[in-house]
Amino acid sequence: MNKQAVAQKVYEITLLISRLALMNLMWIAFTILGGVVYGIVPATVAIVGVFRSYEREGDAFRWSARAWQLYKAALRRFWLVSFLFVAVCVSLTLSLWVLKYQNGPWIVPLVALVYVVALALPYLAANEANFELTIPQLVKNSLLLPAMWTLTSVKILAVEAITVVLCVLLPGLIPVMCASVPLFVVSAIITARWNKQLRLLGKDELPIADEQRADGGAGSHDATWSGDGRASMVAAATGAR
Repeated sequence: MNKQAVAQKVYEITLLISRLALMNLMWIAFTILGGVVYGIVPATVAIVGVFRSYEREGDAFRWSARAWQLYKAALRRFWLVSFLFVAVCVSLTLSLWVLKYQNGPWIVPLVALVYVVALALPYLAANEANFELTIPQLVKNSLLLPAMWTLTSVKILAVEAITVVLCVLLPGLIPVMCASVPLFVVSAIITARWNKQLRLLGKDELPIADEQRADGGAGSHDATWSGDGRASMVAAATGAR
């Protein structure tokens, strides 16, 4: 590898790191903008949508503008889901505290809380970025898929656990990576898992830009996609089996 190629690779890595830091700050801002209760799910959906756009389109768009566009749409679509998500999390947290104080089976609400926050929410955001689904279908798939795709879920939990450890050891990383880095990796993991599932079913894979492919090959271009690059209702037929 010559010096020019090395310099290009360093530039690309540095650019990606700066973009991830920007997305993390925007995730925090979007969450606060929605009053946390109404903002956390739309913020997550928007940032994962940006990462999926990067996989699908490469560098053909501005990350900040796309994030804001996706957030506005997600806030209108998911404000009630976000409220219910926060309500469930608060309920499970209170149950955890009460049961722990009473020496009860506190591990049950703890597992449920981890399942909802660390698995169901990322799956919901990734499915929204990839497929055209109704909200009930999205919620159903996001609750079922983590249990069905156990190896994928273990990978996701490992990524999130490493991020938590790093942020605890180095609190200065929280504003620049606490959400964006794990969501970026998780988005790629779920896309790869979906493409494996779609290949098994003989369906067209999710589109990935040529420069994002590890093998450098061209993606599938004969599928029927909507204007924003999402597949029409595929997950409804495949994800809940």
